[in-house]
Amino acid sequence: MAYIRDLVTHDRQAEFRNDVQLSHYDNPKTNLGLIQSFIFSYNAPRGMVSAVDLLETLRGVFTIARQENRLVCIANYGHGKSHLALVLANYFAKPYGSPELEKVLEKVSKAVDNQTKLQRLREFRQEQGEFLVVRLRGDENIGLREQFMNQIQVALQEHQATKNERLAFWSEKALQLLDNLSAEQKEKAEQFLETMETDLPGLRGDVRNHRDQGYDRTRQLFKHLNGYLPDLGGEVSLQKLVKQVAKDYCGEGKPLAGLVVLFDEFSLFIQRYAQRRSAGELQELLVGIEDLGNKAVFLAFSQHDPITVAKNYSSSREQSEGLERELTRIPRKVLLYSLLESVIDAYLNQPADAWKEFASNRQVR
Repeated sequence: MAYIRDLVTHDRQAEFRNDVQLSHYDNPKTNLGLIQSFIFSYNAPRGMVSAVDLLETLRGVFTIARQENRLVCIANYGHGKSHLALVLANYFAKPYGSPELEKVLEKVSKAVDNQTKLQRLREFRQEQGEFLVVRLRGDENIGLREQFMNQIQVALQEHQATKNERLAFWSEKALQLLDNLSAEQKEKAEQFLETMETDLPGLRGDVRNHRDQGYDRTRQLFKHLNGYLPDLGGEVSLQKLVKQVAKDYCGEGKPLAGLVVLFDEFSLFIQRYAQRRSAGELQELLVGIEDLGNKAVFLAFSQHDPITVAKNYSSSREQSEGLERELTRIPRKVLLYSLLESVIDAYLNQPADAWKEFASNRQVR
């Protein structure tokens, strides 16, 4: 006698989640649990993409010449965009052989029967190594430049080969702030720095030499003096920044294979971006990504077409047109499709040996 449980099993770790955030990547235990609960979709109709398709598309940017490297993925609330973004971050950033990457590949294997595609995804990571993955969120209440500067630094510290690296762009702004201290501020600064066993000349030396302690101590000092952490990114162009980071850390002979920028809650970012009137930052970033070709990719996740959001939330026609011009720097839009049958098929597994034995029974045939 054969039981259904002998012929069909289900992925006990899979779970439908609507509370996932890209920032969960920062918590190793939560992050791994969310990868385990993810279910890849596949077999999207013409004009749409599945989760597997999107992963293959990103891989293609780094392996196929002249592929578009700036995309926005559009899907309504509840389609698992943030969950997918988290899984993609793990696929590109985690070391080959890590529990996180192995779990991602295992999840792909449950969704597709094409072993060639699965092997291609595995070999890509084995050959390419780790990627610098910058994770941005549209619900962060800070400017794009500051958030990007912060997240670049976070991403560098996540890799063994770059964990002690500091971006050189911050030092010029830090020195400018230190040089403009008033006499009263200098006195307070010396008292504060004494608790760190240094002084203003020593701090300036750390800053000039781009030492980690110079960056951290400068920010803590100005928080002590002014009550908030300063943006040491200054007015550096994001276009210049991404190109310099890629030049220093990504590509052949460098510690990392390439740059991946994942931007979650992009609709909300466009709403706030329109209200901030900080035009130009997004375009700087996108132009920088474009200039890098198959060395970088930008992928935003949005509930609605960004152009539509820009039209709805801009305060004037002139502002709307300006923002729309920036958004044309994301030339490829893909619609994420989660076919219920494909999700269920990835959730359920049919052991081949059990089915073969079952089907060998003449009565069953």
